[in-house]
Amino acid sequence: MVVVILGHPCRDEIIIAGEKSYEIGGPSYYQAHVFRELGYNDFLVICHMPAHFLNVFPPGMRVCSVITEAHHIFTNEYPDKDNPDIRIQSSNFPKIPITVPQIQGFISGLDVDAFIVNPLNPRDFPLETIEYLKSFNVPIYMSLQGFLRYKSDKSLGLRPNRHIKEIVDGAEAIFLDEGEAEYVPLDELNVGEIIITNGSKGSRILGESEIRIDAIPSDNVVDTTGCGDTFMAAYIVLKLEGYTSVQAANFASQIASEKTQYQGPYRARKSP
Repeated sequence: MVVVILGHPCRDEIIIAGEKSYEIGGPSYYQAHVFRELGYNDFLVICHMPAHFLNVFPPGMRVCSVITEAHHIFTNEYPDKDNPDIRIQSSNFPKIPITVPQIQGFISGLDVDAFIVNPLNPRDFPLETIEYLKSFNVPIYMSLQGFLRYKSDKSLGLRPNRHIKEIVDGAEAIFLDEGEAEYVPLDELNVGEIIITNGSKGSRILGESEIRIDAIPSDNVVDTTGCGDTFMAAYIVLKLEGYTSVQAANFASQIASEKTQYQGPYRARKSP
């Protein structure tokens, strides 16, 4: 089984109660680490990034990248260190689309079993790229966050995307948070299921019925950046292995909780 993770890594500036740190981030980066740490090795990442970003991926990980100096830069500010659900975010909003010719060149000869689509802004995935992925007739999992973003002065805002129904049509599952859900006509979408996260308040799954999933609390929250991407990847891993949505969501909640306890991407706990 070959899973293709699409989306750009980025440079994250993280500010917690005035203290700054810098990390490599982005959905594809966090998700690739989850797949690797959970023992899932048959996957590759397709992205754009500067050459030095390659050094942050684990050795042996298949990363197919267009090398470019243009890249996403995000500032994630958490003004209250005791409330990680409050985040102020800004971005440089670059235009670095993943195009059909690039994908064709990277996956030529592969028997792809699933795609994971992770836009950081609406420019990352043109409609023709989305339609090309759909032509494979394999499950497509999508993060909606980037499709809803727009740049307002120095900050990031959210607004409806007039193409969203066309973009997600036929997707296996889409992922977004409660704030983003306000800008999406959820009851008009033709998708397998909708997973809506809400930080420490848990998540819910919309399919034939609504299922609510409790968050797993952490006594030592260090860094919540990338938790949504971590949750999404863990959920997908279990779904690809045939588990139910409830099982996948409970597992993903546990993995996301573990990730909050240290800086950077998910690292599996080692047996004593």
